[in-house]
Amino acid sequence: MAWLNLIVGFLRLKSWALGLIAVVLLGIGVLLQTNSNKQDALKVAALAAGPPEAVDIEAFVKDRDMSELREVALLAQPVWDYTFELTLTGDSTDDHVLMIPLAAAGSTNATKIVGIAYFDADTEAFENITSELLDTGLVGYGDVGPLIAYNGRLGGMGKWDEMTEEAFADYDLNMRDDIVIVWPYAEGRDVALAPNGPDEITMFGLFSKLAGVVGLLALAKLVISGKPKEPDAIDALGAQAATMAQPTEPAKGVPLWKQRSGLVDEAEPIPEPFMMPQLDASPMSKPRAPIGVRKIMIGVIAGVFALLLVSTIAGLIGDTLENDEIASIPTAEERLAQVAAEVIVPSTADPDRPFYEIDVAPIAQWFVAKWVLALAGDKDALMTLLMIAGGVFAFFVMIPIYLNVRRSLRPKLTARIGSMGIN
Repeated sequence: MAWLNLIVGFLRLKSWALGLIAVVLLGIGVLLQTNSNKQDALKVAALAAGPPEAVDIEAFVKDRDMSELREVALLAQPVWDYTFELTLTGDSTDDHVLMIPLAAAGSTNATKIVGIAYFDADTEAFENITSELLDTGLVGYGDVGPLIAYNGRLGGMGKWDEMTEEAFADYDLNMRDDIVIVWPYAEGRDVALAPNGPDEITMFGLFSKLAGVVGLLALAKLVISGKPKEPDAIDALGAQAATMAQPTEPAKGVPLWKQRSGLVDEAEPIPEPFMMPQLDASPMSKPRAPIGVRKIMIGVIAGVFALLLVSTIAGLIGDTLENDEIASIPTAEERLAQVAAEVIVPSTADPDRPFYEIDVAPIAQWFVAKWVLALAGDKDALMTLLMIAGGVFAFFVMIPIYLNVRRSLRPKLTARIGSMGIN
């Protein structure tokens, strides 16, 4: 299977490639989280400002009447006679939408379609598309039908383009090139523009976990692979001893025919002064090896884990969004935790202190509050403390274990004669 081959190929990647992938995943998570934070801030601002002013769909100008969130409010007349229920069959599930052609607010011609409103349906029965939903935003009546202010997101047809064109062709309707597509907020504006809640996983949290898994795999490969095997000391001694074999000469005064007949014993080798085999110097005396790719990757991966730990703590303590103040009403446990934190760790920092004197009271208060919430049974606080403890454990325990295992896998040579070069 293709996906299985892809997994096997991924596991066969070298450690430096896996480390690079971990860094890339972390970078993608930071970028996506930054964009998500910006979108959440825009949603909070939009909720506070209220819906935009409704404009006639025929006079709609994108640059003027659309917000940064692509929110619009368009006055139009739905043409109920040309409404279509569209169903798109997929491999595993089916999608359903209600397609409503829209005429201009002051139009008297039902065939002059200037826009389309799409309503997502949960099932093929279109049970969630009620009359109350279709009348949301009703402000009056026109010559074609009711006058409705459609508040929603400006979009496109997407995968519904072919089916929409077929529906228009069935009714002999003209499809304009500049037709306006709106997807109304079926569940309400407050739900559609609600920022991500504290219980929802963030993009940075998701990609940092993926980067952590890939980084651990890279570290495991570094530990298992180790350094290339060095020549065995006994083999080195044998090779050096072989080079000590000296050439032989026939005994002097022996006739040549006796030498060629093999009746004469082989002469003794020419005596040479005995020389001790020279062993390679101890690794302790070797010059330090230059920084290689493996050491660089170890530093990069360790930096990634340090960055993950610091970013997690900083994200939990600091304000990452402009809408942090717009939060749910604190529970009794949260109020108790806040009071306990202020009592145990009072804030006594001087506002005129020098810039290099760091006030750690907020951090200590945060930890005390989390402990109180965790003891009260708050699952989020407990998971947060466990994540921080896991990060500290990985940094101060797993890294020393890795260094010890790596050191134990290195072959050790010594110049002691009694050990035959092996320790």
